[in-house]
Amino acid sequence: MKTQLTGILLMLVTLTSCVKETLKECPTGNVRIDLYVEKFQTNSAAPTEDAEEIFNQRIQVLNCVLYKDHKYVMDTTISDVSMASQPYFTIFLPDLDFGNYEMVVIANSDPTLLKGDFHIPGDRNISYPGVDKMKDLFATNLEFTLNCNCTEKFQAKLRRLEGVIHLSFRNLPTDIQEAEVTIHGVNSNLGIDGYTQSIDVIRRFPMNILTGSRDPGMSIGVFPTTKGSPATFRLKLFKDSGNVAVYDEVAKEPLNIVRNQLVELLIEFSNGNLSFEIKVDTLWEDLINGGEIDCLLYT
Repeated sequence: MKTQLTGILLMLVTLTSCVKETLKECPTGNVRIDLYVEKFQTNSAAPTEDAEEIFNQRIQVLNCVLYKDHKYVMDTTISDVSMASQPYFTIFLPDLDFGNYEMVVIANSDPTLLKGDFHIPGDRNISYPGVDKMKDLFATNLEFTLNCNCTEKFQAKLRRLEGVIHLSFRNLPTDIQEAEVTIHGVNSNLGIDGYTQSIDVIRRFPMNILTGSRDPGMSIGVFPTTKGSPATFRLKLFKDSGNVAVYDEVAKEPLNIVRNQLVELLIEFSNGNLSFEIKVDTLWEDLINGGEIDCLLYT
C-alpha cells in the first residue's frame, strides 16, 4: 500500500517542483507523515497518546490537500487503507521544495460532504450528512517546514468531528410502536470558523430496532453544539405509523454536545409520565466545551 501511495503523490508533487532561472532545480527533500487516530472519549492532541491500536478499523478513506506558503499544491484521495493494520498510516511526499507546508486530511467523508474551493486555503467545509447517513468522520491539519535534503518525519492525529448521543428507553408501554427524536440546535457545518449553522436533527424509527436487554437503546451521531448555545431534546411516541403522537415531551435539561464525547440520555416511563436523565463526562467538559478545538481544516 505504501508503494502505491508514494506513486500517486510522486506524480502530483513533482509537477510543482520549482526551477530557478538558471535551470538549476531548487533544493528538495522528502517528508514522511505518520497518521494516528484518536480513541473515543479521549482528548489528547499528542499523536501517539490515546490512539487506536489498528488504524484501518476506524478509517476507510482519506482526502488529502497540501498547501505551501498558503497556496494550493495538490490533493488526492486514498481509498484503500486496508494494509494499515498497525496504529498508524504513512503518507510519503517525495521531492518537495524547501518551505513551509500544511497538510489537511479528512477521513471517512463522502465527496458530497466536502464543500468549497479546496484550491483556496480556508475555503474547505464539511457538511453534516444527515442522521441516517452519519459516518465516523475525522480530520487533522499538520503544519511543517522542510529545509534539509533528507527525509523529515512528522506525526499527526486524526480527531473525531462528531459527538454521540446514546438513547436508552426504560419501561415504555408495550403498545408504543414508533418514536421520533428531535435534537434542536446542533451545528451542520465545519469550516475555518469552526462549527456553524444550527439545525434540527430529526429521526423517526420503529421501537423494534432498539438493541440491549435491560434498557434498549440506539446511538445518534451529530456535530457539536456551539459554546453557550446548548441543544434541546424532544421525544414523540406513537402507537402506529401515523402522525398523531400519544406522548410529546421536551427534556428540561439542555444538551451540551462535544466532539468525541458520549452523552447518555435515559428516557423512562413511570406513572404515566416521561422523565429524562442526561449523563455526561464532567471531566471532559472541564477540558473542552462545545467542540471548540484548534481548527482541523486550515489555520
